[in-house]
Amino acid sequence: MVVCDSHVIILHKSLFRENKQDMIDILKIQDIKINQHGIIQAILNYGIVSFILTSGEVSKVARFVPDPYHLVEHIHRIKLQKET
Repeated sequence: MVVCDSHVIILHKSLFRENKQDMIDILKIQDIKINQHGIIQAILNYGIVSFILTSGEVSKVARFVPDPYHLVEHIHRIKLQKET
C-alpha cells in the first residue's frame, strides 16, 4: 500500500494471478476500519484495513498491512490538511 498526498494506492500482488491496483481519492474516504484477528497479527503488528467510501461506492480492502494503526493516523492527518 502506498499513501500519497491525494490518493491511497492498494497493490495486489500474486505469483500466479494477475497483479492489480486500486486507487482511492483521500477525500472520498468516509471511514477506515482495522481488523487484527488473533495473537499472531497483534504480535507481528499487521492486519486488514477496510476503506468505506462516500457516495455509495464499493468499499476497498487491503490485507496484510503492516502497522495499520499508524497508517490510519497518517491518512487522517493528510485528509485534515486537505479539508482545511
